[in-house]
Amino acid sequence: MVALVDIALQGRDDLVTLGDVSKRQDLSLPYLEQLFVKLRRAGLVESVRGPGGGYRLAKSPSDIRVVDILAAPLIAYELLELYKGMEPDGGIVNYPIAQISMQLVGRLDKFPNEVAQLIREASFEAYDEVRARVKTEEDRVPDRWWIEIPADEKREYEAMMQEARDTLREQDYYDGRMLDLQSRIRCKFDPSRGECSNNK
Repeated sequence: MVALVDIALQGRDDLVTLGDVSKRQDLSLPYLEQLFVKLRRAGLVESVRGPGGGYRLAKSPSDIRVVDILAAPLIAYELLELYKGMEPDGGIVNYPIAQISMQLVGRLDKFPNEVAQLIREASFEAYDEVRARVKTEEDRVPDRWWIEIPADEKREYEAMMQEARDTLREQDYYDGRMLDLQSRIRCKFDPSRGECSNNK
């Protein structure tokens, strides 16, 4: 939301580069690039390519509501009563278009590796229970709210996310070993992903 406010403050017709937004708001450029693809598809911003290009709002700031786009876990559908704001043209995208990262710093002098292993094992043991809870929440959503994404758009999004992960790896935000492990897991469940050709 802060990125949209930044653009609105620059003027209705002024083009703003994501590099400028990144500097002013201290936001990661790869993150902004991902975000603005979603905002453009949602009709909240429009882009102009080429020298002097950038982004601007696609409609008046007064016509943009906070709830136009909301990234939330599925449990929010009932807990936050999201269904009350989805009439008549809203819906839930049946695809993980947002992700949340958490960094946990462990002090080896306080917590030995055995503790970390216990946490990993507990997480693994709880996986089926977590999946069952997610399935329960999915079943509570009426079919009419689900929005299916075309396969070509999924591939485009996956490529964009892969590029962002590679950039964050190069900038030492992400550990390469973690990314490699996650990629192997994704490819095990869906070998058709574009990234999987590098894992064979």
